[in-house]
Formats: sequence, structure tokens, C-alpha cells
Amino acid sequence: MEAVVPPVPLSADAARATECAMMAEASSGSTSALAGVYDLTSAKVFGLVLGVLGDRSSAEHVLQEAYLDVWRRAHEFGGEKVSVTAWVCGIAHRLAVEHLRAAGSSGAAVSTDENDCVALAYYSGLSQAEIAARTGQTLDVVRTRTRVGLSQLSNSASAPRAPLTA
Repeated sequence: MEAVVPPVPLSADAARATECAMMAEASSGSTSALAGVYDLTSAKVFGLVLGVLGDRSSAEHVLQEAYLDVWRRAHEFGGEKVSVTAWVCGIAHRLAVEHLRAAGSSGAAVSTDENDCVALAYYSGLSQAEIAARTGQTLDVVRTRTRVGLSQLSNSASAPRAPLTA
């Protein structure tokens, strides 16, 4: 009986090279490469957009717009500076904020500094000490801004909203 060998995960460099190759193919018109980018990034991108908009239908619409923008701008991707996921998240976040502004909404009432602290902890997995080192703030300031940001997000999340549609 043959032993099943699990696939070896790609190293960070190999993963980055694969991402760059997919984006290069997508920029030359490869729909299968764009599908690969979508498969690689869509779960994180959708979570980000849904978190910004708070509405599943709007998030799905913005997600579609984001990947159309990725398709049009694939030639602009610079893999030496940023991962594909971060690049696509940046595009999607910009479109989600534009969607909020067009709808006349400000989104969750969290200041930029507090949002940065929460985002660095949640999306980058940084500790409060690491956030303080990265942002040049004191540990006490980071703790306070994280606590206030999470409190405001919690209050925002508990506010009545229109029901989500599938």
C-alpha cells in the first residue's frame, strides 16, 4: 500500500513568485489566471468589504466591481512591493469607501488611528507592542486606541440595520 504524501506548502518566496506569474498572465488577458487570483484572494477581500459596508448585497456588488478593476489594472501590479492579496484588498477597500460615500454614509464611527490599531491587530496579527513599535506610538496609547476602536465597532455592530439579503 502506497503512503499518501501531503503537498508541501510553498515558501513565501515561491508563493510570491506564483502570485506575480498569475498577475502577469492576467494582465495579458488570461481569464484562468484571473480566476486563480480570485480563488486566492476572494475570501479575504469579501470579508474586508463586508466589514466596511455591513451589507451582504452591497459587498457582493463591490466585490464584483473590485475584480473588474483588478482585471483592468492587472498590468499595474508591482509584486516586489506588495502581495496580490494586499493589492486587491486595497482596490476593494477604496471601492467600498466610495460606495459608502455615494450612499451618504460614513460607515462605522471609528477614528483613523483607532481603525489602524484594530486593523493591524486583526488583519496583520500584530500584538499591541508590535503595533506600538510599527506606528511609533506608546504602548498605552495603542492599548487605549484599540480598546476604544473595538468598543465603537461593537456599538456600531449592535445598532439596528436593515436585514442582510442573500
